[in-house]
Amino acid sequence: MIVTLEDDDQRRRLIEDLRVLLNATNAAAVKDAQKQAGLLDGLSQHVGQISQNIVVAASAVLDAPAILSWLRDTFGDPARRNNLFGIIVHIADFLAAGLIVEATLRMALRRPRGRMEARTDDGLAFFSGTRHP
Repeated sequence: MIVTLEDDDQRRRLIEDLRVLLNATNAAAVKDAQKQAGLLDGLSQHVGQISQNIVVAASAVLDAPAILSWLRDTFGDPARRNNLFGIIVHIADFLAAGLIVEATLRMALRRPRGRMEARTDDGLAFFSGTRHP
């Protein structure tokens, strides 16, 4: 070590090597600090989401008496109960009709879709207006 310090060239190389090591160490420390900051930011966002979920759950618990009162009033009155069931039946009818229409269209379009997917060219010729032999 003394020989290295006494020789100017070796001392200069040692100093350069030490500077490179110091810069690498500092760069690693900065990366670690950035990783830790990112981890803390992610953790903070996660805690914020959990807090929001707790607020929503608390709101639902606080609204429970009003919901129970509405259910009791609605199902206790035969006219209101019949209206509610009528609405539910109409919604179910619309959903069933939608499913039937979807199934019918899928069956009707199965063959044309198969032909379109089986094409070996770029497939965009149909839409671009150009024809391929």
